[in-house]
Amino acid sequence: MVLLRLIQGIGGSTLTSLSTTLIGDIYTGLDRTKALGYNAGILSIGTASYPVIGGLLSMVDWRYPFFMFLLAIPVGFGVMIISYPKVSTSRSMKKYVITSLELFKNRKLIVGFISGIAVFVFLYGAFITYLPFLLDKKFGANPFSRGVIISSMSIVTALVSSRLDFFIKGLGEGKTIRLGFIFYFISLLLTPFIPSLESFIVVTLAFGMGHGIVFPALQNLVVSIASMENRGVVMTTYGSMVRIGQTIGPIIASFVSLFSLDAVFLSFAGIALIFAILSGVIAD
Repeated sequence: MVLLRLIQGIGGSTLTSLSTTLIGDIYTGLDRTKALGYNAGILSIGTASYPVIGGLLSMVDWRYPFFMFLLAIPVGFGVMIISYPKVSTSRSMKKYVITSLELFKNRKLIVGFISGIAVFVFLYGAFITYLPFLLDKKFGANPFSRGVIISSMSIVTALVSSRLDFFIKGLGEGKTIRLGFIFYFISLLLTPFIPSLESFIVVTLAFGMGHGIVFPALQNLVVSIASMENRGVVMTTYGSMVRIGQTIGPIIASFVSLFSLDAVFLSFAGIALIFAILSGVIAD
């Protein structure tokens, strides 16, 4: 199982980074902001549909959800026939590395990288990994019900992401990212105190708002800082930060869960509040 997950990780490791890099190369200004918002919305449609479909399939047999990965085959062939903009440089590798390292001294870029880790710690540590346990323990929710609740968050994310340009124009980058982390904070703080399964719409609405704002806004921030020639390495580094968040999120949550399930969400709410304050660095 671990070996198969390793192979899956190799296959999917660069896809998000490549897509955002291409969007950054093709679009500029608010058009790029809109495109990144739409891209995040499309990703959320995938994450919204899979838990429901996976939940239904797992009720028949736990193996069936894994057949969904066969969809990667036609998508892969489709990608092979699409033309892409060619980006190259005449600089030597040494100069390329030096100029790329100079970029990493940028304060906003560092905050963007660290925030990218935090976003996926929240998503994979609390929401995707431990929320199903909480729903099962407190309310006896079946796999389909848990899938619907998680999917409802992704639907909100898709809708909010598609309007990223509205938030950026009205608030600017820093305040937009701060607003997203505040929604994370509200969602995680309320989770242990929700009295019924139906009431979880409040949690998923708030978390979806936060993720729909922060995720594409951070991508937009990182893409806008990097020049076209250095965008690939910057976005790949940002993608690595995201994977770090995906990896350590469940590990951190598992340690905190030794105290209680509620402690997972309350501690992550505290981290979200810290990042809401930290995002002021971007606003300055």
